[in-house]
Amino acid sequence: SKESVSNKVQSDFTTPESQIINIPTGNDAPFFEDNISNALIQGEQSFNIKKHEYAPYYKHIRDKISWYWLLQYGTDASINLVTNDYKPVIVEFRALPSGKIVNVVITNSAGNELLASKIQKSVQNTVLNKFPEYVNEEHINVRFNFYFF
Repeated sequence: SKESVSNKVQSDFTTPESQIINIPTGNDAPFFEDNISNALIQGEQSFNIKKHEYAPYYKHIRDKISWYWLLQYGTDASINLVTNDYKPVIVEFRALPSGKIVNVVITNSAGNELLASKIQKSVQNTVLNKFPEYVNEEHINVRFNFYFF
């Protein structure tokens, strides 16, 4: 059943010690809260995942993309993070079962081409975990919004 697979995933899902993740299963699964400032409002959902059986893997994608950004560019004060009307830079890509990310395209640079190119490189360099056994897809298309304040 989906619920037993989801429970198994929870026990196999590893996270940094500083985070505690308790992902409810079934119809009570919430939007994921963002605690890494990738949402319009701190603490609000940014990956738009609600009540979906793949939610733990989608959260993994969001966390890995954010982590790679922080590792590569998070402390680079020379990067101008200002976008038109504080809109997000939007990137789309395809995640393969191997964890490889391909077809990375900036669909909206929000008026900051240099920032968008850095985001594109960061996403291209991100390595995801392989699809868990409960993700039965040839690939996953992802649209990711980067917000900076």
